[in-house]
Amino acid sequence: MLKLYEGKTKIVYLYDDNSLVIKFKDMLTAFDGVKRDELHGKGLINAKISARLFDVLHSYNISNHYIRMFDESSILAHRLNVIPLEVVCRNIAAGGLLKRMPLIKYGYRLSKPIVEFHLKNDEFSDPLVLDDDIIEAGILTFNQLNQVREITLNVNSVLSKYLGTCNLVLVDFKLEFGFDNEGNIMVCDELSPDTMRLWDLNTLKPLDKDIYRRGHSISEVYNVYTEAYRRIVS
Repeated sequence: MLKLYEGKTKIVYLYDDNSLVIKFKDMLTAFDGVKRDELHGKGLINAKISARLFDVLHSYNISNHYIRMFDESSILAHRLNVIPLEVVCRNIAAGGLLKRMPLIKYGYRLSKPIVEFHLKNDEFSDPLVLDDDIIEAGILTFNQLNQVREITLNVNSVLSKYLGTCNLVLVDFKLEFGFDNEGNIMVCDELSPDTMRLWDLNTLKPLDKDIYRRGHSISEVYNVYTEAYRRIVS
C-alpha cells in the first residue's frame, strides 16, 4: 500500500480510491512532540478503543469514517477531505481551558459543554480560532460550522453516556471532521486516551495521556491505557 502520511502516532496508507488504512503506532508524545517514548501495545489499544467508540457512534447514526478493523493495530476508514480544524468539547475544566481562563478551577463541572475550534497548524501550536475566523478564511460556511458544532455536541452526549457505563467520566475530547465525496460531514481521526480525558467515575483518577504529561513512568502509563481498554472494549 502507498504511504500517504506519517504523523507522530499514526501512519495513513491508501487502500483504494475511496478508503484508507490508518495504522496506530506504539508511540507516546506530548507537548507538540517534544516528549516522546515508545509504549509497546499502545497502537493496538488505541485502534481497538477507536473502533469500539466509532461503532457506538454508528449505532446512534452519527456518521464517521470507520469501516472495520484492518488488523490488530489498524482500521479501514473512508477517505475524506479533512477539514483543517481540531474541535474540542469540554465538560469539566482541565487542560488548556485553565490557562485561557484561570478564574475557572480544575475539576469544575461546566454548566454546559464548551465547544472550541482550533486551527490545525503545528507551527502556531493549533491556535484557538473564532467562528468568524473560520468563515472568513473559507474553511467552513456558517451552516457547515453550525453542523460541526451540533455533531460535536451529539458525540459528547452519546460518548458521555456510553463511557458512564464503563465507570468513566468524559472530561473533554478532541474531534476531527472531513467531507466525503458527496459533501457530507463525517467524524474522523481517532477516539482514544490520546484524544480524550477520561477519569475514573469514583476516584476521578485520570485514565488517559495526562498521566504521561505529568511525568509518570512508562509502566504506569501502560497500566492506565490497558485499564481504559479493559473497560471500554473488553
